[in-house]
Amino acid sequence: MKIAILGYIDYPSWKQALINGARRLGHTVVTCGPYDNNEMSFYRTNNFRLDIPLEHRYDWKWEEIIHVLENANIEIGNFDMILVFETNVNIEGKKPQIIRDIPVIYIVTDSHRGCDLHISNFNRMNADYIAYSKPYFKRIYEDWIGTEKAFFLPECTDPEIFKPMPGGEAYDVVWAGHKGMKPDGSVEDPIFGENAWRAMYIGYLDNASKTHEFSFRDYDSIRNRELYVEALNSGKIVFNCGGGISPLQAQTSNRIFEGMACGKLVLTSYFVDLPLMFKEGEELVSFKSYHHWRHHYTGMFDCSEIKNIIKHYIKHDEERKEIGENARRCILKKFSGECNIKKIILFLSQGKI
Repeated sequence: MKIAILGYIDYPSWKQALINGARRLGHTVVTCGPYDNNEMSFYRTNNFRLDIPLEHRYDWKWEEIIHVLENANIEIGNFDMILVFETNVNIEGKKPQIIRDIPVIYIVTDSHRGCDLHISNFNRMNADYIAYSKPYFKRIYEDWIGTEKAFFLPECTDPEIFKPMPGGEAYDVVWAGHKGMKPDGSVEDPIFGENAWRAMYIGYLDNASKTHEFSFRDYDSIRNRELYVEALNSGKIVFNCGGGISPLQAQTSNRIFEGMACGKLVLTSYFVDLPLMFKEGEELVSFKSYHHWRHHYTGMFDCSEIKNIIKHYIKHDEERKEIGENARRCILKKFSGECNIKKIILFLSQGKI
């Protein structure tokens, strides 16, 4: 098949995973999106380049994008599908005649930005289908867009990029990502949002490391992909928390899939979709003492559960390693880019997955 992929592709890694997966399956893929001038950009590596870079702006009309493609000698009318990635690019207008019969699929993962925003973008670009990554939001998308136009497509990663690396595990626990704090150490949104309790958890892990309960490395946000993979591999346990302020609102994050692909035990805050996607205690481990933002004001913040889980799996190497091996097998079987491309094609051909 010939697949056109439009959107900001720099991050998170599921976007590149989908592109790489399609190409490995033998499909012809053309990528077109805003260009990121950040020298540490994930896709400014030897592994990936945009085929058609757009200037760095958010709003585009279909006619403008088609004009850019035509100037690059890309005959968009000959493609079998167009995938539009959410975040950092918005397409407006009716589908021009040249792509009128080509299915446009809007793929969203950052549902914490708001389903209403994604539904609005879907309608503005006159897409044909929407693929959502959080089962929790199934009813919303089906009610507002239609059961025949909305389907579940989980986040994914590229297990050929995110994979176990030699060199040993220097730390018991690692965190790599935005930790919800400003440069001065204050919490970004102490009243509403996930950053209040995310900062508290990471602060606890950092203090526990200083008192030698276990070793912890906070890598913060790493833009360079190779360094990011090394960071994940440097820990026995990859810690994850984020994506909402309650178990019902919480969602998956790229860290879960990337850490699992590296063959690591991922310790994540519990989220309502977890049992629908993973085998608890076999492919990853969750902690249930999930705290609302008010708790650290009322003195109810408690990290004893994650402390006990971490100490258990540090002590029981074989059990921890078995979960890590199961985790990588899970990614290879269900959450790779190849898997998701097959699901998209299946949906287009049968109307269901």
